[in-house]
Amino acid sequence: MFKPLLSLAVLLPAALIHLTALAQPIARNGSCPSGYYASGNYCVASSGSSKNAIPRNGSCPSSYYASGNYCVSSR
Repeated sequence: MFKPLLSLAVLLPAALIHLTALAQPIARNGSCPSGYYASGNYCVASSGSSKNAIPRNGSCPSSYYASGNYCVSSR
């Protein structure tokens, strides 16, 4: 009886982490980073496998590389 609830308790956090790891639209500042396309004032991920991008402010953090005015995750 408790086994299905335990399975749900284990799987739900993993599913939520996966959903939050998907690349989110970001405000457009010039050309969109690699893996993104312009849509109005936003850059939108081209596919579900697009890597996360953040606005660049100086150097990119470790595990990110520069792509125009953005830093794109290398993972």
